[in-house]
Amino acid sequence: MDGGAASCPRRSTSDAGTASQLIPGVGPTMGWMMREAVSLLIGCGLLAVGQSVASPDECAATLPTTDALRKQVEARGAFMVCSDLFADRPVWACIERRLAAGERPWFEIWHMLRIGAPEGPAEAAGRAAGYALKHDPRQVFDFFGTGPCEGLDVKAKLGAQRAVDELRARRAVVAGLTDTGYHMSRDECLEMIDRAIERVGLRPKN
Repeated sequence: MDGGAASCPRRSTSDAGTASQLIPGVGPTMGWMMREAVSLLIGCGLLAVGQSVASPDECAATLPTTDALRKQVEARGAFMVCSDLFADRPVWACIERRLAAGERPWFEIWHMLRIGAPEGPAEAAGRAAGYALKHDPRQVFDFFGTGPCEGLDVKAKLGAQRAVDELRARRAVVAGLTDTGYHMSRDECLEMIDRAIERVGLRPKN
């Protein structure tokens, strides 16, 4: 292992214990070598806690269709459907990916699920939607308000410098929003992003 890899911040093996959620086929009883490898990947920002390694094709095969989910919500209720989705980590990771990409059909599905969403999935969906600020902040504001602007997870997921790069990318798109109806949300979001950058430890760029 070279000196660059060794300089990455290590995460605890309790974080690495989530590898069963990150890497298909790896369970919580994995050996110490796997725990150390996952700790290093997380610390280097190459693997994020809660981030799926599923490919887009795997997500397409894993996820139920949005029409099927609508029917499930109508038949079983938002709380039961949302709880089941959140408990299925590969499926939920793919839903987060869809939200992070700003895919409107999945924002609409979340709008149905949020009525009965427990705290865990509600927070996870909001964090994922933060990444969609780079695509369409208006859509994020419409479905989530300004909560995703807090960026509470980006440093843990990406490391300090990549977190700042991510937050600055979000800020640039939000700052360019000129629609009259979104001025208050835009300004509030910009303040929240600036505070998030300060929490990471680097000053925001104007």
